[in-house]
Amino acid sequence: MSFNYGTQDPYVKTALVGAAGGAVGSATVTVANMASGGAMAQANIDNYGIILLNQTTAGQTITLAAPTDTTAGKVLMFGNVGSQTFTYSGLSVTAGEGVILVWSGSAWICIGKGF
Repeated sequence: MSFNYGTQDPYVKTALVGAAGGAVGSATVTVANMASGGAMAQANIDNYGIILLNQTTAGQTITLAAPTDTTAGKVLMFGNVGSQTFTYSGLSVTAGEGVILVWSGSAWICIGKGF
């Protein structure tokens, strides 16, 4: 999976360059299958800008906690590099898809899906 940093969508472009002082971290982590779904590890949310989930168990819902630093503007790309669809915040994220999220200061806001 790759993310198109050259997007022309103005909302996504704003987020990628640092909406509200945030920025997409260049560090990437690949997370093993979350067989029971549930919460992504806090360290992944805090330390990475790109989280790739190798989801191989169908029908799971994945959640993301608030970042430890709750200042608005953190941008997170959350992608599915596995073989099974997972659900995040009511969105079905199929194999090869991802979402771009921005932390508003109180919630993760999806500003893009697909890729």
